[in-house]
Amino acid sequence: MEVQKSKTVEMESLFDLIRLIISNSAQRGGFLYLGKKDGKNIFYISHVVPSWYDLKGLPIVLYAYCDTYPEETFIAYSRPTSTDEESWKFVKFVKDNDTKTMYIPIVKVKNIPEFTF
Repeated sequence: MEVQKSKTVEMESLFDLIRLIISNSAQRGGFLYLGKKDGKNIFYISHVVPSWYDLKGLPIVLYAYCDTYPEETFIAYSRPTSTDEESWKFVKFVKDNDTKTMYIPIVKVKNIPEFTF
């Protein structure tokens, strides 16, 4: 049986992909895969839309290209406040007792599975 490729959705920016993960992370946690595709750095997540027509679910991959291949292993996202705009940055460590920042682990992959894209 041949494995069908996932449907893909390219996000406008890595920031948009980060926002999506943050908005869904309360329900199921969040992380980002990082790999290389056609010589470019690509961040992506896999998701299944349940009960898609006759299928058990529709696999989709949401992704964004990024000029940077970070050495860091987390993305720190700071929510907007009345005094600060929302922001994100690559970081190596998670700060203890930091209630203003949400952290997204970066999972670096050596090979992106063919069925993904």
